[in-house]
Amino acid sequence: MSNLRKYAPEMRSFADARTGRRVIQLTGDNSENRATYAALCPFDASEHYVVFASKRTGRWEIFRAEIQTGEIAQLSNREGVQWESHNVAPPGREVFYAAGREIWAVDVATGEERRAVDASAITSQPLRSYLTFDPQGRRVLIHYRPHAGGADALAVAATDGSFIQPVFFRDEFMQHPRWVPHDERTASFAVHPDRQNDPNETYERRARAWQLDLETGRAFPLLVMPPGWRCTHEFWAPDGSRIFAHKKHVPNWVPCSIVSVPKGGGEITTHYTDTRLKLGHSGAGPDGTWLITDVQEPNDNPLLRIDLTAGRAEILCWPDAGISPDKSRYAAHCHPSVSPSGRWAVYTSDRSGIPAVYLVELS
Repeated sequence: MSNLRKYAPEMRSFADARTGRRVIQLTGDNSENRATYAALCPFDASEHYVVFASKRTGRWEIFRAEIQTGEIAQLSNREGVQWESHNVAPPGREVFYAAGREIWAVDVATGEERRAVDASAITSQPLRSYLTFDPQGRRVLIHYRPHAGGADALAVAATDGSFIQPVFFRDEFMQHPRWVPHDERTASFAVHPDRQNDPNETYERRARAWQLDLETGRAFPLLVMPPGWRCTHEFWAPDGSRIFAHKKHVPNWVPCSIVSVPKGGGEITTHYTDTRLKLGHSGAGPDGTWLITDVQEPNDNPLLRIDLTAGRAEILCWPDAGISPDKSRYAAHCHPSVSPSGRWAVYTSDRSGIPAVYLVELS
């Protein structure tokens, strides 16, 4: 059971200096506070709370903030919490996070917690990356380093702790593993190191992202850019029909486009292109017709809402996150995510000198 230690509200509301849009700063203490990774879900189903990670106790722990009152409560109390692993699983009641070789689930409203997965049978190392789930939230995709053989692996585990099954091994490292929305058996992952713009490499070796059948363990290249381009930070449409990515010119980054390909592979569709801004990380709106994206220009970056149908962008606010370790002590990235209803976007910024969690109202 979480101790549900309560903290006084730190919330403040202000109008963005350049756009006038209302922004809410949810955290304001002197410790690091960060929202989750881009395109994951830090909101409960009712959008009463936002879940975030904080070092206010001296180590990373998981917290919630009540959107209306700003009250903060602690949801975890253990060593080894991975601050970027947390994600609220369908149907939107529990937040899951990794701590060492275990995955814990906490009821966001009540603070009741349980150990969901013990991965010590398949790895001696802490679990890696964030957590994503099947459509019902009954199974979780786990990224780990296996006991023996291969550099990296993926496993599927029941969120009630009843089973854990390795499904894919790779001799090179993976990143950004995701369970495809509305699909019981399909996942994707990106590869590392990045060989996308090496003309001497094969088509497969230049692939950024691969599609994986979780039942057969078979994978194939899904996102492969033409020479002179690379893509990063892929994410799936909410209905699982397409995978999106940021297509960047090499070596200049711009022009930068939001592109996609269908699940299963196919032609690249370009939805929006910016010739000036270095688009970075995105989170899609619930109907898949728009998204929120950040910009990778240190200390001078807007948050954009992009209409994918019309190919237009609107600046919502200016987070002015640090981005680069050369420009900022914490080098915070915004990593925006959209709430289930599409009313809110949440992001991180260290504009005040230390990372804090912010909300911007979209409707």
